[in-house]
Amino acid sequence: MPTKIKIEEILGELEKQKACRLDELLQQKRFPLEPTREIEVPGSEIEGVIEIVKQFSETSKLRILLLLYYNGPLPVCIISSVLGLEQTLVSHHLKTFKSLGLVEYERRGKYKLYKLTNCAANLVKALLETLVEQQLKCERKTPGERETDSVGNTQ
Repeated sequence: MPTKIKIEEILGELEKQKACRLDELLQQKRFPLEPTREIEVPGSEIEGVIEIVKQFSETSKLRILLLLYYNGPLPVCIISSVLGLEQTLVSHHLKTFKSLGLVEYERRGKYKLYKLTNCAANLVKALLETLVEQQLKCERKTPGERETDSVGNTQ
């Protein structure tokens, strides 16, 4: 469960450390956070999510996940050959994916056919749909039309 901390507590701590002076921004009303507002700080419950998201951030890992998503069950030798990766690297990544519940395998003779779990397939599908949708939104807008998010960042 996330921990809640008041902004004024954070500002007080920063002032003690002389790490950051936000009082000017607060006085100019340019700072998007009220001092009495509480923010939620994620706790250890998201560690599993962090480990899964890491798998999508490395090119070779993402390529393996996408290959399995688009093609279904494949043996290590095919994954390795198609992606131009060493079999030992592919095997290592698949072992990591298995420990995180992203892949499972079925033994066929001397081969293991790896496939995404239903949960992983849904994650990959959601990721692809979201990225494509956002990319299309951004391509349709001119720079002056870009949206801003809740903290004022241009999207």
